[in-house]
Amino acid sequence: MDTLQIYNKLNEMGNTTNVKLYRCFGIGEYYYGVDYEKHIVFLTKSQNFQCATIQQTKQLIFIKNMLCTVETEEGIDINRFDIITCLATTAEHKMTFVELTNLFISQKESNITDYFICIKELFENKQTISTNEFQGIYAELFFIHYMKGIGVDICNLWQSIDRMKFDFSINDTKKVEVKSSIGESRIHKFRHEQLVTDIYDVWIVSMLLRKDDSGLSLYDLVHIVKDECRQNLQVLTHLENLLLNCASDDLKNIKYNESYTRKNMAFFKAIDVPRFKSNQPQGVSNTNYDSDLNNIRSREIEELKAWLIEN
Repeated sequence: MDTLQIYNKLNEMGNTTNVKLYRCFGIGEYYYGVDYEKHIVFLTKSQNFQCATIQQTKQLIFIKNMLCTVETEEGIDINRFDIITCLATTAEHKMTFVELTNLFISQKESNITDYFICIKELFENKQTISTNEFQGIYAELFFIHYMKGIGVDICNLWQSIDRMKFDFSINDTKKVEVKSSIGESRIHKFRHEQLVTDIYDVWIVSMLLRKDDSGLSLYDLVHIVKDECRQNLQVLTHLENLLLNCASDDLKNIKYNESYTRKNMAFFKAIDVPRFKSNQPQGVSNTNYDSDLNNIRSREIEELKAWLIEN
């Protein structure tokens, strides 16, 4: 059963009158349903009867090992369950809750506690993202989409937690940093430690972007990557967070010409990039500077592809 079918079926269900009674329908060994206040609930049978906990955020409640009654068309199931309750009232939040819990069902090895920790920050207040941050997100997502198109899936390599040192982490030592610039000048700002290090082997992906009212919007690009990375909880959660906490019109108005972006992608090793040759002196940190890559020859995408596949 897909997300929309589950969501529509939940909307048709009436609430119960008992706090510990849930009106549900089953999907395999799991249940979707509503509680006495008609909040959407997701239930799975407890695996550890010795552990009973409650965690709550503004929009979610997670109860482990609760003895309750599940009522379905097939009958009654009285058992101990782990239950996630969605307190959100908007259709967007409720649909996201269903989509992410439905993903949990497909990931047989997932732990529901870890899953709750991963999704709980989704349903918070709207965040402020600068124009430069939106541009950076666009470039990173476009790189994921571009590599998918040439047969390399890098969804699970994306450092979707904000403000990490590098955008993509292949392993402990191999990293990729994506940079973007508006117009025709390939000048990017780097942290010194991204270019000069004794630890990391770093590639730089450089994109030139051109604003275009008929171009590919960040909103559409998010949905494209969501579809391409649909089995990756971390990526999906990060993208849902973007959709839920940023105004749709803002995401739809950020548009860049896709053909121009594809034509003006370049690939460099960190050693190719103009930089200070030495490490930061002791007592100096967070050094930033602009590097001009306009006159440097781009490496071939096949070289980067082979380097990625080596891992």
